[in-house]
Amino acid sequence: TNLFLYNSGLSIIKDEYRLIKKLYFKYAKPNVKVMVISHNLNTKKAKTEKAIYRLKQLGIVKDWTITNFFSGKFEVDFTQFTEQTIKDSLLKTINKYDEEFSFENIQNTFRKRNKAYRKILNNDNYSKIDRYFLLLLQWSYNNFAYNRRQSLKTIYENSCKFADGIITSKEFKTTLEDYFKFTKSSYTLQHVAENPKDFEKWFEVFYEKEGKNNKISLFFIDFQEIKSLRDSLSRILESYMYNTGLDLISGLVRLLLNDYGNQDGSDRFKSAMEQIKNYEENEIDYIIKQILKIGKELDNKNKDNLSKSLLKFFDTKEFLIRLANELSDEYSAKILVANFTYKLKIINKRLYGRF
Repeated sequence: TNLFLYNSGLSIIKDEYRLIKKLYFKYAKPNVKVMVISHNLNTKKAKTEKAIYRLKQLGIVKDWTITNFFSGKFEVDFTQFTEQTIKDSLLKTINKYDEEFSFENIQNTFRKRNKAYRKILNNDNYSKIDRYFLLLLQWSYNNFAYNRRQSLKTIYENSCKFADGIITSKEFKTTLEDYFKFTKSSYTLQHVAENPKDFEKWFEVFYEKEGKNNKISLFFIDFQEIKSLRDSLSRILESYMYNTGLDLISGLVRLLLNDYGNQDGSDRFKSAMEQIKNYEENEIDYIIKQILKIGKELDNKNKDNLSKSLLKFFDTKEFLIRLANELSDEYSAKILVANFTYKLKIINKRLYGRF
């Protein structure tokens, strides 16, 4: 039922694009007021108003007034727009929700989401204005449709765990309470959401501070607190499809809870590392140091998962040795042993002419 209602409320991008384009070319003129009538666009009042709102998001429309609610007449006030102001407004609109979004990132980083955006921006069959229309619609669909999907996912997973007897009724209740509860960690998570590159804050949620005699000690949070962190994080993730800081925290939380295969585990961790590998060298070193520090708290299986994921992005010999030394995981150790064995075989062949 939820999925049916969710899908029923979605507009098809190509239909919305055609309407926006028709509205733009039929009525939009810089710095003028015009009367827009729904039936002249062969559509309904609600869809006309949504198209006007899309033009406002692009900085083309300043404001509008409904002059006749029933027949769908709107007095629309257009701005002094240009192609450049439309591009700037598009970026400003998206950055309210996704600070890391930029045209440079679309072309230079290969996150999953950027594939659709690159396809739009690099399509010479569209004018630049057309591309901005489509990019806004694609981003809006990705962002807001994602919110609903993620919300459904959170409730569905918890309901399944309860129905399958994995968690008790008390644990189910606690999970729901943690979802809505505001704690020190949830405020830190919100800060990370709004400042995704403040990487020193990413790791604060995994530690508790205890002060005595003017001395501050840090303690790693316990298992129950990690579960509470997951539940608080699930609420915030509903609003952020991509956020480097939140994605990394989510990946580490799922590793600690032995749930790395979850969509909010491995996929988010790799998405974060895709961005992090482009940071400055000293920033990468700090982040990796903190990740490995948390990695020491993992069991053997998840140490291997962490090692495997990190080596996808940092596959040098030096990094492999660092992982083996600091994580003491089997995955990196096996690769090292295999490499050394291969070298020994080569030496044997040179010395004795055989393996």
